[in-house]
Amino acid sequence: MKDEPKGDRKEAVFDFRLGRGREGPKQFLGDFAGILQSDGYVAYEGMGGPKLVHACCWAHARRYFFQAEQLNPGDAAATRIVARINDLFAIDAEARAQEMDWAGRDKLRQNRAKPFLEEIKSRVESARSRALPSSALAKACHYTLTLWFKLTRFLEYPGTGTE
Repeated sequence: MKDEPKGDRKEAVFDFRLGRGREGPKQFLGDFAGILQSDGYVAYEGMGGPKLVHACCWAHARRYFFQAEQLNPGDAAATRIVARINDLFAIDAEARAQEMDWAGRDKLRQNRAKPFLEEIKSRVESARSRALPSSALAKACHYTLTLWFKLTRFLEYPGTGTE
């Protein structure tokens, strides 16, 4: 592997539990110190050790907007947000295609992702202000804005993915 952050290997671990309680993540993560990339499920809050970095996954945020678009195909706001998130994913796809190391990927993200993120956030805030509170679009906006800090952690930690 090329220029891996903190260590000479990159690893991903998945833990499956039948239940959705806090005990499973608590037991599995223990005092974990590293990057936890997950969805926005609240059971992960307060898990791991003091050096755990919790990053959220853009694929989950995108899914909510995609569902809103499927429910209302004429919804231009949802369509534009999905397209912009796709553009965000394309940055990492380009980095992988060019076999960039972590430093190169980070530079590409810093230069290209930040403007997309500003536009996405602006579009999400605008869509939320116009959407009916119980609509799929409003729920997608709420999910994304609530997790915004964790969704943008990938700019601080090059080892995290947007996908």
